[in-house]
Amino acid sequence: IVLFLPLGRACSLSAAALAAAPASFTPIAPCRLLDTRTGAAQPVDANTVRVQVTGSCGVPAGATAVALVLVATDTADEGFVAAYPSSVPRPVASVLNYTAADTRANGTIMALSPDGRIDVHTSTSAKLVIDTTGYFKPAVSGTAAAGRFVPVGGMWVEADMNLPSGESLVRQFVHGQRYFESRFG
Repeated sequence: IVLFLPLGRACSLSAAALAAAPASFTPIAPCRLLDTRTGAAQPVDANTVRVQVTGSCGVPAGATAVALVLVATDTADEGFVAAYPSSVPRPVASVLNYTAADTRANGTIMALSPDGRIDVHTSTSAKLVIDTTGYFKPAVSGTAAAGRFVPVGGMWVEADMNLPSGESLVRQFVHGQRYFESRFG
């Protein structure tokens, strides 16, 4: 599935990520997981590298999926990048396509293997740069486990931030949270 975002950008979702159990997303500052231009990668075969995601960039053990930005650069010929959990066979679908002498990027949400790894395959010679911007962990709430959105906050009245004191702002959040909990569980 490819989601088309504003400004002509696209983001793909892997089938494994779509089939995963409900999870909560935790955003993190963009962090580099791999850059084959400057560092060594763990090779699986001639065109595939393995990336340990959990334990890197603040992604904790127990994370089930990550938000990634994959970049192919210094490409030798036209080709594609396939990324997938290291515990499954390589899929026939790609997350990124490129041409010769190209630099292309794409965002994706990628499921992780049980040990927190992904494999990244290039069909032709290319340098890879992979950044993460967040991770998913299993939801612990009953309503989230049921697949429903769980509001965790909000204000009783949307403030314009011209409140007379900090206490007024806190009171709006407390009343808003109580309202959401009473209505949505």
